[in-house]
Amino acid sequence: MVASTGIFKKIAFLQETAFGVLPSPTTGGQYLRRQQSTLGTEAQFFKSQEINFDRQLRDNRKGTKMVKGDMTGELSPSTYQQFLMALLGAPATTAAATITLADVTAAATAPGSFTTVAGNFLTAGFKIGDIVRCSGWTTTGAANNARNYRISALTATIMTVGTPTTGATGKPEAVVSKAAGDSVTFAVVGKKAMTPQSGLSDTSFTIENWYSDNGFSEVMLGCKPVSFSLNAPSTAIATGKFSFIGQDMVTGTSQVLAAPNALTTSGLLAGVNGSLMVAGTDFATITALTLNINGNHTTESVVGSMATPGVFPGILDVSGTVTALFADTIFRDAFIQETDYIDLHAKLVTSQALNSDFISFNIPRMKFTSASKSDKSGAITGTYNFQGALNVAGGSGTATDICTISVQDSLFV
Repeated sequence: MVASTGIFKKIAFLQETAFGVLPSPTTGGQYLRRQQSTLGTEAQFFKSQEINFDRQLRDNRKGTKMVKGDMTGELSPSTYQQFLMALLGAPATTAAATITLADVTAAATAPGSFTTVAGNFLTAGFKIGDIVRCSGWTTTGAANNARNYRISALTATIMTVGTPTTGATGKPEAVVSKAAGDSVTFAVVGKKAMTPQSGLSDTSFTIENWYSDNGFSEVMLGCKPVSFSLNAPSTAIATGKFSFIGQDMVTGTSQVLAAPNALTTSGLLAGVNGSLMVAGTDFATITALTLNINGNHTTESVVGSMATPGVFPGILDVSGTVTALFADTIFRDAFIQETDYIDLHAKLVTSQALNSDFISFNIPRMKFTSASKSDKSGAITGTYNFQGALNVAGGSGTATDICTISVQDSLFV
């Protein structure tokens, strides 16, 4: 027998209708792109506590078993969005804001803006941090069509896009001036996911490891993503790590998730191609960003069953670290003064194209919880930890979402 080879291992997943129950039919799953997966089965073991004069352990017994492990991959749009939505408890039909206006004026003054005299961007559902695209501009305004614009400030009648950039370089989101007269549609690109105030989803997945070279199958039931870690350095492709807890694993010799959809083909995301906006301003001095979303899930053991009855979500904890060249004192002073209601928006893109695909992470309210600096002969860098919290000032009809974090994916529909 030849040892199974990682290059021939295939991982597929399918959303469950009921926790821990193999979906029926088993078609419609999705092959998953990965760097590495450690997802497998674990179990508790109990040692006998008997005192024996021969000093020998009499027995040990198997206790509650479950599925555990991490799934790490290079980030790409649409590939992992179902897991992010499940972690956040976001409904699968989160709507994207859109509005069509006949009276919009485009202003090129940096940062650029769009102004309406009759419509209302706030009641239409647009929020600071959203990435939108326009259609319908004509003549000199046509350059404003089909390009990504990130909302940096918002009122009922004025949508400001792009930001002044701190530092020597930046990626301005230029607006071309145009007088009112065109019928223009503004639309949030793709879909957003966030933890709602009510109606939280509780999604689980069946995940299969299929060792195609040897015909081994490991079907893991009741799997829930319980945490996510983003690592976006300036020197490499951005990666994401999902940790899972599941109920049980069933083994076999045939592939159970039949004919999954092919691997996604979206481009990879890199921090050097992205942007980071903090407190409404772009910073060109960021050298690395990490982001952690922890669902604080727990399990329980019960008498009469070796399987946990559920994977139970807890309080959502959002935190992370910004590393930046020490070129100004904005982050340090925000920590010292415990400045509240700072927003942080990270956009990671697949290319330099003006309408490139992307994933963005928007934290409408956070605080810096530490500030430290390196000391070396080269450029000094600062390391700033932050903690997200519920943005209670947001909600319907306001400029921000009432959430701790929202995730926007340009390819998720």
